[in-house]
Amino acid sequence: MIHCLLYTEGRILLVSKTQAIDILKGGGNVAIPTETVYGLAGRYDSLKAVENIFRIKQRPSFDPLICHISNLEQIDLLTKNFDPTSQRLAKEFWPGPLTIVLPKSKNVDSLITAGLDTVAIRMPKHRLCQEIIEEVASPLCAPSANYFGKTSPSSMQHVETEFGGKLAVVDGGDCEIGIESTIVEVIDGQVFIHRSGMISKADMENLGFEVLDRKSKSAQGPGSMQDHYMPKVPFYLIKENKKQYLENKERLKEWKLEDDPYLAARNLYKNLRHQAETTSGFYTYISDEDGHWEAIWDRLKKASYRKDLF
Repeated sequence: MIHCLLYTEGRILLVSKTQAIDILKGGGNVAIPTETVYGLAGRYDSLKAVENIFRIKQRPSFDPLICHISNLEQIDLLTKNFDPTSQRLAKEFWPGPLTIVLPKSKNVDSLITAGLDTVAIRMPKHRLCQEIIEEVASPLCAPSANYFGKTSPSSMQHVETEFGGKLAVVDGGDCEIGIESTIVEVIDGQVFIHRSGMISKADMENLGFEVLDRKSKSAQGPGSMQDHYMPKVPFYLIKENKKQYLENKERLKEWKLEDDPYLAARNLYKNLRHQAETTSGFYTYISDEDGHWEAIWDRLKKASYRKDLF
């Protein structure tokens, strides 16, 4: 069995599904595809694997991880209370890009939850990801496979570029969704959104859920930092009516978003990375912050270098 292929210098560690399963079963880590972004995976029940996720990503311990499952039987390992409203959400949106925060079970180490008494759980839609979790026979922690605070990876090549061939990765193609999942928590039957994603407030309301704004704007959870997803060169997000101001003040390249929010999301991190490689600074503007654009606005706002231009 291959137990660990974490830091072999000078190699691109592209591994097969079978090799990835062996790595994970042995308590190692490997980058795996999901429909949202590529995740840096490790077994939830291996403290070594979880500790390595934080070490490899250079992720602070106060930022909790999301646990990924392949079937509903695995959820009993992670939570002590799968309430009826959360069950309805899972029935409507799993497998898919929705993460549900639930009371954690005693099986979940406090390192995973950053000391909180809740755990974030998702069932990915990507078939290869499902197969890997199923054959490992354990939920996997899998935050985005990039250094903390930097642009998330939506392809195998992004993982290779990020870690310089030092992290094993399974090639599952480009991610279909392209940005991280929506994170919700049910409290007294009401759905609170902690992080926006391509499952929008309207999508849930149209199915009869009562959805409220974030419980706390400083809610502790993945992607909640003010600076996140940031490219290697300065990027500026501006309101459309401030475009002229920025053009007069800065010599920057304009990046035009796609008109369709689904395409914009799918290409978001690829374009952020591309722009960072081809120019010393760039900007874009966004006029619509509602519906499925809300998640894109959230990522761009956190990726920007100056917060006073929007």
